[in-house]
Amino acid sequence: HAFFGVILSGADYVTVGTEFPAGSATSPSVTFGPDNDSGFYSVTGGTVGFTSDGVQTFTMDGNGFNFPDGKKVNLGSSSDLSLYHDGTDSIIANITNVLKTHSSHLFIRNAAGNEDIAKFIQNEGVELYYNDTKRFETTNTGTNVVGVHVDDGATHDGDVTFTGAAANVVWDKSDNALEFTDNSKATFGSSADLAITHDGSHSYIDESGTGDLKIRSNGNGVVLGKTDGENTARFLTDGAVELYYNNSKKLETTNTGAWCTGNFT
Repeated sequence: HAFFGVILSGADYVTVGTEFPAGSATSPSVTFGPDNDSGFYSVTGGTVGFTSDGVQTFTMDGNGFNFPDGKKVNLGSSSDLSLYHDGTDSIIANITNVLKTHSSHLFIRNAAGNEDIAKFIQNEGVELYYNDTKRFETTNTGTNVVGVHVDDGATHDGDVTFTGAAANVVWDKSDNALEFTDNSKATFGSSADLAITHDGSHSYIDESGTGDLKIRSNGNGVVLGKTDGENTARFLTDGAVELYYNNSKKLETTNTGAWCTGNFT
């Protein structure tokens, strides 16, 4: 190949802007072959730029590589992974398979770097934050929410415990039952006018409102003993009231008065 060189006495390098032209984006000082508008040029002191077809692609300075809006860092034979800023947002684009991040601890923080948004900690869990306050975390037994959790429709496939200050309520999946522990209450009404509870010894139905306690049935009303069929009292629709002693009827009302079976004192 033909070669032509110039040796400048007094220096062992060529200075861009003096012996060597500084160039520009459309006319770089170092080009490659006949492509005269692609190559390197001096942008400012300490900054070198690379241009492609007369358009600046990136610059290099003491801080590293600098890419203008819309210019990408492409990785992979088919540019499978790209990193760029589109003028509004910063984008990491992966177009093939899975984007994986390998790290023992991965923290996502705010722009200033002084507030946590999310933490991914090896062998511990995931933490999610709101305004630098932890609101959600995974644990070795499940998850934990700090604050109020709102479900827009939820299905819980398993036991659920509602923990109170002194008593709990449990949905026991295996028993298909909502179980109230001793001294826990089921209350109804805006002012808890009706309460059903068991104190460990006795069961109570407490009506504390201003109205009446009404028991309605489309059929007959029956008060039983410990076993089904052992009557204590029966309230028959459009019929009699029957009172029993040891499952034996002793008193009943009729359309004309009442009947007593046995002695009436």
